[in-house]
Amino acid sequence: MLCQQGLQFFPDRLGALREMHRVLKPKGRVAIAVWAELERNQIAAAFHAALSATAPAELASVMMAPYGWPSGSALKDAAEEAGFRDIRLLTPTLAMVLEGGLDQAIRSFSATPVSPGVAALPQDVQEAFFARVRRELAPLERDGKIIGETTSNIILANRRVDDA
Repeated sequence: MLCQQGLQFFPDRLGALREMHRVLKPKGRVAIAVWAELERNQIAAAFHAALSATAPAELASVMMAPYGWPSGSALKDAAEEAGFRDIRLLTPTLAMVLEGGLDQAIRSFSATPVSPGVAALPQDVQEAFFARVRRELAPLERDGKIIGETTSNIILANRRVDDA
């Protein structure tokens, strides 16, 4: 069973984990991935910093939703509480590369759930936001590309044969 970048959006995360455990066949395996803390995902953190500095707070909070799981150890603890066994925690960090530099980064923002809210803001606020995005992303620019680290917490776990 695989749950990739979705568990953090469930209102009852422990309930969702328990249900995954319940429906998993004996000896079944699960892999669950959630984004690590916002600070460990540099491009999203830059978008959030720009939102926090220029836009209403509720827009900045929407940007936080994918990064709402507190830590890898909290994910592991929740999986154990849900009944999973032999739990391994992995926390890989990979480079996210936006080949088109700052222009592509600005375009990629349109794929976020916050984009419609920004588009509804007054023009001067939008301009301030995008200027701030460019400033926040500038340290990540290398050779015409934006390169930022992105980190996930992943657990691999089992359901034992004798689990009811």
